[in-house]
Order: sequence, then structure tokens, then C-alpha cells
Amino acid sequence: MSILQKSLLVLMLIANASTLMGQRAAHKFIDHAKQKDGAVAMTIPGWLIRTGIRIATGTDDSELDEMEGLRDIVKGIKQLRFVLVEDTNDEVPQSAVDKLIRLSIEVDGMEEYVRVRDKDTRVTVMVKQHKDRITNLLILSDDGDELAVVNVKTKISLTELEAAAFSFNQERKAHN
Repeated sequence: MSILQKSLLVLMLIANASTLMGQRAAHKFIDHAKQKDGAVAMTIPGWLIRTGIRIATGTDDSELDEMEGLRDIVKGIKQLRFVLVEDTNDEVPQSAVDKLIRLSIEVDGMEEYVRVRDKDTRVTVMVKQHKDRITNLLILSDDGDELAVVNVKTKISLTELEAAAFSFNQERKAHN
């Protein structure tokens, strides 16, 4: 091998390694969890989500515009990736879910917005923001028997969410 070929090989290996290290914790978790028995995983591009919503609601783009900001939210979804694992007691330990939450905060820069626990069910919602836009939304739901992890890549502004009557603001507005 010539020096040029060796140099190119080293550069390609470095580029590949940096790509793998830059992978979000949720993607790594989904990639690992989808290998388990009883797991279902899927990645859905934003254009397919928009098409599905149009078909499901029987609307076209002009009617979707009239649905109080729904179009802006749907338009802002770039990708949805999820995994659903059944019989999680044997397949995915709670420590792996805790690690996902910790790495999402420490490495990926996400913020925990909501954590709800009701008997055996735990739901966590995490958000990554850039200025006034939500760039990533991570939802984890674990009831002891099933675990669902949903990772949504978005470009939705907080203003658009509020206009559609959705909000991640922790303070509730007073209703008259």
C-alpha cells in the first residue's frame, strides 16, 4: 500500500469513527433494543408522516392549513424513529433506560421536561431546543411489560406549538 492509500484509509476510518461517536444516545439505544426478542422498530421520514396525516384526516394541504397550526407542526417533523419492546423485564434492564436518560442530558444536551409515574408506568419527555425551536423530542414510556422509545427530529418553534394549543412550557396559562 502506498502512503497515499494508507492516508486515505486512515482518514476514512477517522470519519467513520466520528460518525459513530456523534450518534445520539436514543439512536444507539434503539439500535440495540431492536435486536431483542419481541421488539419492533421503525424509522419514518417526515414526508411519509405528512402524507399519512393527510390520508387519515382526508384533508389536502389547504384544509390542513386551517387546522389551527397543525400544518406547521406536521411540516416541522423531519423524522420519527421508535422501538417498542415487549416483556422488558427480561429484555431491557431499567439501568439501560436510566443510562439513556442520563446520556441524553449529559451528552446530547436534552432537557427533561416531564416525568410522570403512576403505579408501574413511567413516562419521560425530553426536549432539545435551539433558540426558540425544538430540534429533538424524546418520549420514553415503560410500564414494566412494554417499553416504548420515540425519538422525533423536528424543527418546530414554541410559537407554533402554542398556536396549535400544544406547549412544553412548564407554567400553565390561566384560562378565563
